[in-house]
Amino acid sequence: MKNTLSLKVDNEKIYLELDGKKKSVPAARKQSEKLLKAIVDFCDLKKVKAISINNTGSSFTALRIGVTSANALAYGLGIEIIPTENKNIFKVNNKKYAAPVYDREPNIG
Repeated sequence: MKNTLSLKVDNEKIYLELDGKKKSVPAARKQSEKLLKAIVDFCDLKKVKAISINNTGSSFTALRIGVTSANALAYGLGIEIIPTENKNIFKVNNKKYAAPVYDREPNIG
């Protein structure tokens, strides 16, 4: 879909794509600090019509930050959220949200 911002957040980088334009941002252990700035620097949010988020396969923290940020942005902009890897969604007040899919237990310690 045209004007769909695609996001993937992993342990080392943030990946952004919009209409064939791509960017990766180094973000090791700084995903929460760098994600929103990277998005704002990458595109004009007024033109974004949907957000797709890779909602599986990253570390617990990176996945949580990516999915939560994508859901919040989609909610705030009033646009659709599209989980790309696993179509796991949930609804609140008839609005769809992407749910993270963890492939292992968190390693906290």
